[in-house]
Amino acid sequence: MGVCMCGWAIFSAFTAMADNYVHLLVLRSLLGWFEAPFYPGAIYLLSRFYTKSELATRLAILYCGQLSSSAFSGLITAGIFAGLDGMKGLHGWQWLFIIEGSATFLAAIGGIFLLPDTPGKTRWLTAEENACSVMRLEEDNMNELKHETPIQGLMSALKDYQV
Repeated sequence: MGVCMCGWAIFSAFTAMADNYVHLLVLRSLLGWFEAPFYPGAIYLLSRFYTKSELATRLAILYCGQLSSSAFSGLITAGIFAGLDGMKGLHGWQWLFIIEGSATFLAAIGGIFLLPDTPGKTRWLTAEENACSVMRLEEDNMNELKHETPIQGLMSALKDYQV
């Protein structure tokens, strides 16, 4: 996920250098290619580290973060346009892409070193804490396991009024 974020950051910053429509289309396409895995990857990563009962809260926090960033991005953009437009021969929109790309790149580098692949490989936890995190997730999955055939599953779903 950190590598995709690095690509996202680089192509976001390079968008500032687009000097015609074709360059802009190519850069935005590459930006989208690297940006696309982020949101599903974040959801997948959260699902690997939290039990099913904890996951809803974590996903709500992720959604709220997304909404908050949208709410404040206009204010940040206004500040960049007001303060940096024309500085060093660059337009405000160019500064916006450079600043966003730089901030994303710093976050991506942090993600490369800090985000663990699996619950048992978290660097900042002790071996005992890693084992505990794996055990609690396995217990959560064991509670969900049912040995029923697909037909039994279908019948169970049809009988459930919530479905």
